[in-house]
Amino acid sequence: MKKLLLFACIACANLLPAGTQVGLVCKIDKENKSFNFLAETAYDPKKPEGNRSFTFKWNDKTRIITRQMLSDISQIPIDSIASFKLTQEQLDAFEAGKSFSISILLLENYLKDVPLRKQHSSNFYAKVNPIKGKKNAFAVENNGTVIAVKAPKAQLLLSGTGEDLHENLSIARVSYDDKTNMASSITIQQQLPDPAKIDDPSLPRVLVIGDSISMNYDIPTRNLLKGKANYYRIFGNSGRTSRGVSSLDMWLGDMSLPGMQWDVICVNHGLHDLLIPTKDDKWGEKNAIDIPEYKSNLKYIFARLSKLAKTKVIWITTTPVPNDSLSPKYGGRKKDAELPYNEAAAEVLKEFPAIQVCDLNKFVRNSSAFDTWRQGNNVHFKPDECKELATEVSAIILKALEK
Repeated sequence: MKKLLLFACIACANLLPAGTQVGLVCKIDKENKSFNFLAETAYDPKKPEGNRSFTFKWNDKTRIITRQMLSDISQIPIDSIASFKLTQEQLDAFEAGKSFSISILLLENYLKDVPLRKQHSSNFYAKVNPIKGKKNAFAVENNGTVIAVKAPKAQLLLSGTGEDLHENLSIARVSYDDKTNMASSITIQQQLPDPAKIDDPSLPRVLVIGDSISMNYDIPTRNLLKGKANYYRIFGNSGRTSRGVSSLDMWLGDMSLPGMQWDVICVNHGLHDLLIPTKDDKWGEKNAIDIPEYKSNLKYIFARLSKLAKTKVIWITTTPVPNDSLSPKYGGRKKDAELPYNEAAAEVLKEFPAIQVCDLNKFVRNSSAFDTWRQGNNVHFKPDECKELATEVSAIILKALEK
């Protein structure tokens, strides 16, 4: 095997982009090389009306990059340039020539012309190679020692063109000059499914905005609504309501386009707001989002959605926290912590009588199907329990569609 070198990622301050936004590409003008952009934008909770719509341009100097997921790491090209972060424990294993694991391998072969230097850092570039017969591991070398690194998945970043940008379907990270809005790089992070190819045009369209609980009931709800609605869920985790405020326009997309309207939108925020960040592996003092800010965020979200005259909106109450659960990495939740948050949401909803409620919290608390779940401290649900959640969610969606 060729000798492989490990390099650190070097970033010069004067080369950093003036601005970076993540969002949805809309209204592409390929003739003038420009597009509108619905962005996930930082905001001031007291003034949540901050700008989340931009116009960006690109030219021949703009680096356009596309991502391709690889489930089989043996598919990676020989001598690929990859980037990954190493914890101190992983770095120690590397220095000792021992195998270790990472969560994802990011292959950046478009960087072949970039000069790299060896330097200790948590962010590494490395030349890597496939290992014959290994689908979930790659090889890297340190001082003549070949080290097998396990990774369950990999993303391959390739050079692209403006033709790779798809209107209302491309989620991208744009680095740009904030004076001219000229993009220095556009990384297409995800291509959303094309409704024109997968929708039944005779059926209504449903969008679910929610955290990991909505991921739990996603597939069974989708199955229950098959033949009754075109069902969608936002990409990723909605997280806290603060992210809901900053990302709402991006999640809704450009609804002015034919076939892109939503007949029903479900919102399921809460568990990330009431999360208590840990401090020195112990309970912290405050929730991630306190009640006043939670109400303010919900008011913004509900007001924004209420402006969609032809769309029915459903609020899904936050499911219970069965018992105290503390994780040094992710933070903690205390038993019944969702109750005051659901009460706060109910107060805000008084201003929006048209919004319907799916009381998933009450459903879980009153159903014997969750008796075993109640004895644990995991807020998430197992497959059979997820099917129970889906029956309640799908029923309220169908009821809203009937009206």
